[in-house]
Amino acid sequence: MGIKADIALVNGKVITVDGDDSVVEAVSIQGNRFLVVGSNEEVRETVGPGTRVIDLGGKTAMPGIIDSHTHPGNIASRFLELDLRAPPIKNIPEILRLIREKADSLKPGEWIRGANFNDSKLEERRHITRWELDEASPVNPVFIISDTGHQAIVNSKALELAGIDESSEDPPGGEFERDSQGRLTGLLYENAVDSVRRVLPEYTVEELKEAYRKVVDQFAEWGVTTTHNASARRRDIRAYKQLLDQGVRKLRMRLMMSV
Repeated sequence: MGIKADIALVNGKVITVDGDDSVVEAVSIQGNRFLVVGSNEEVRETVGPGTRVIDLGGKTAMPGIIDSHTHPGNIASRFLELDLRAPPIKNIPEILRLIREKADSLKPGEWIRGANFNDSKLEERRHITRWELDEASPVNPVFIISDTGHQAIVNSKALELAGIDESSEDPPGGEFERDSQGRLTGLLYENAVDSVRRVLPEYTVEELKEAYRKVVDQFAEWGVTTTHNASARRRDIRAYKQLLDQGVRKLRMRLMMSV
């Protein structure tokens, strides 16, 4: 009878990435090995009663993508924060409305965190100021990280909690932006971001675990099957390990530890 496959993909365009960059109709797989790479007829010879046959219907199948530099922990955190990505966000008033609504749902002093901010994609083409954030959230500290991770915007309450005032010097490799009158605008560059980030409360492992579940689903949707986490932290690793222990195994992850 011969060896039978666990899975067979037929009627497709399968990119093999072999030495000739050939494209075939079908493949069959047993365990973690390919049995046949070739035509529908060749592959069907390895199909048995227990084989799962997937008809690609002419669609393309390709090997999983290996992304050698990502930050899954940062992505997980974004799922726990206000999503300020533009689009769909159009302008500063929309952002301030979201912050105001979030502030109304929190106790005084609780942090409001936003992510994916990009001033160049807003109608105003400018950054939000700390004074605008103060109006939207006068008693709750606000921390908004840019989509690049190299800038952040904070309100006056956040600066106060971080011990930053007009007399504070820029940290090495960073900058507290000031206006023409020398006043802090709330915009932080590079290492100055860490001056406020260090006073942010950490997410729990449970929060990160559920956020990591969404990260894994997103990577799988993109076709990423292996990634190198370039900023792995202890809580991130614990959260991801708990997912693995629960049988969530859609993504292979290699670690570069942050210390």
